[in-house]
This record gives sequence, structure tokens and C-alpha cells, in this order.
Amino acid sequence: MAAILPEERADVLYHRYEGDGVTIDGPSILARKNFGKSTSTYANYYGDSVSSASIDVRTGGSKYAETRDEYSIGAEYLVDNSNLSIGYTNSEENDYTSNTYHFGISHNMFSDLTTVALGMSYGDDEVRRNQRDANGNIIGNDPGFGKKPLERRNYRLGLTQIFTKNLIMNFAFEAVTDEGYTQNPYRTARIFDPSDVFVNGVRIPSFQQENYPDVRTSNALAIRANYYLSYRAALHTEYKHYTDTWGIKANIFKIEYIHPYGENWSFDVRYRYYEQEQADFYKDVYAQNETNLLYYGRDKELSSFTNQTFGFTVQYEFLQQGWWHFDKAKATFAYDRIDFKYDNFTDYDTNSINLGKLFKYSADVVQIYFSVWY
Repeated sequence: MAAILPEERADVLYHRYEGDGVTIDGPSILARKNFGKSTSTYANYYGDSVSSASIDVRTGGSKYAETRDEYSIGAEYLVDNSNLSIGYTNSEENDYTSNTYHFGISHNMFSDLTTVALGMSYGDDEVRRNQRDANGNIIGNDPGFGKKPLERRNYRLGLTQIFTKNLIMNFAFEAVTDEGYTQNPYRTARIFDPSDVFVNGVRIPSFQQENYPDVRTSNALAIRANYYLSYRAALHTEYKHYTDTWGIKANIFKIEYIHPYGENWSFDVRYRYYEQEQADFYKDVYAQNETNLLYYGRDKELSSFTNQTFGFTVQYEFLQQGWWHFDKAKATFAYDRIDFKYDNFTDYDTNSINLGKLFKYSADVVQIYFSVWY
């Protein structure tokens, strides 16, 4: 008994996200090719076209549009019951460059009933800040801001165990450390000042650039289970707990049901719940005498909030007898609806009917992709 390589395949994906005035869409292309019985390689392109008029933009800037291009390459090498993997990813934006190096190893043992996996990644990023005209068009990087470094280190440990012919469980631990410029160069904190004006009875504060700690270390523990049901269906459950040195704690619950129909169709429905406690230094608004605090920030992702996701996927498999150089093919459509609700982040868009109220919004996520095996 020995480990196996991934199957040779190609995928073409279109993804789209819409929510809170933000639209992100673009393609992704992935191809895998094996050489002999011991080596597998892959290459991936992922593109994003971003148009944003989010709550952060509406309260502190103008609508903007930009693109991101991400390229990844990697290889896996098989040695008996062990699989070694290496990879490299480059991501480029107008104001951000990321280079990430990956390494991993997995080993099957106890008659392939147990798999242990170790992995690490190192990221060397560069943060810049764009200058824009009144219409939101980029006119170049801000020379006064310069180039800020950010190093990211990621360590992973996983254990997958086949308990019965119907039950597989996975236990995973991940530790991440970010060191350098950890904040967003465009976001600001709200400051109450005696000179503040009022709009419709709501006080409109002034704004000041955020200031985050230079180091952030996070840990996440996940437990997953897949249970095969007697009528060819399957049930997937997952729980994940997250903590970091900024004081954020989060819990994630997920359940998914997968059901095949006939020889060609497969359907699944899923639900995911996320809850988070705020960072130690987060505040929705700061008093004027708190501007001398060491750290302060108002990014809504640092606040206390919850979100719920409802989604489904439909898959259709065809060319099951093969055609030309292809062994089979599959078409997939996936849709998710995400509802965000913030506990201590208020809407301060002066043009909003929800001015001064707790912020909430919904987002739609669509994925359409085609896969071929060869």
C-alpha cells in the first residue's frame, strides 16, 4: 500500500462576489500534469477585478477600481507512503506585492488508515499606498508612504483517521505570525471632537489614521468529520476555534449534506455560522483624549460580529466514457448567501438611511467552473 498522486486535470473557474458596494470577479485556471509515477506538477492563475464603494470608502474616500493577478506553481513528489510538496505564489496589486513559498509533507501509515501532514509557508510582502484623483483613478503610489514590509509565517499540522468504512475524521492545527506593517494604509479611526457637527441628530466625528501592533500571532484548531450514508450520500461537519494575540476569538460551525442523483448529478446544501469577539484595541469611536493610545483601530473585521452562510452546489458529470484525450468532465455551479451583522460597528455614511445604526449587509458569492480529467 502506498500514497497516490493527484489526478491529472484542468479547471476553468469564474467567481463573483457582491456585497456592501463591493464587486469582485474574475477567472481562475488550474492545470495538473504528472511525470511518471512519482511526480505531479501544477500551475494556477487567479484574477480579481475589484470595484469598491464599501462602508470604509463611503466614510473616508471615493469609489475605486483595481485588479489583482495571482500566479502559483508547485510540485509533489511521491516516495512510498510519503508525499513531499513545494510551491510558490506571487500576487500583484497596484499597492501590494506578495511572494509566498510553501513546503509540506504527508505520510500514510497503519495500512493507510492514518495520514499525518506537516506544512509551512513563508510570505515576503510589500505594502504601498495609492494616490487617487477625485474620480478614484490611481495616479501612482504615495512617495511619502513609501514601501512597508510584512513577513508572514504559517505552520500547519494535520491528522486524518479512517475510523470505520463510513467515518473519516480530520484534526488540524495552524499557527500564523505576521510581522511588519499589519494594518490597512487607507483605514481610519473615528475621533469625537468638541468641534464635531451633527447630521440628523447624529454626531459626525473626525478621522485619524489607524495604528496596529507590528506583530500578530494567531492559532486555529479544526475538527472535521465526513460520514458516508447508506444511500450514497454523505454528511460533512466542521468546527474551528481561532484566537490571536490581538484578543480576537472566533468560532466557526459548518454542516454540509451531499447527495448524488443518478449517474451524473450531485447536489449539496450547506450552512456555516461564524462568531467573533473584538480585538483588545478596537473601538467604534474614540474620545479626543484617547488619541495618544499606543494602538487604535476601527476596521469592522476587528469588531464583534457574526455572519451566517447558506449555500448550495450542483454538479453534472459527463464524458464518462471518455472523449479524445479526456477521461471525463464535470460542470459545477455554486452559490452562497452571506449575512453579516456587526455588534459594535456603526454606519457613519452621511448619505445612508441607517446613519448611526449598527452596520449589517448581505453578500452573494457565485462560482461556475468546468473540470476535465486526462
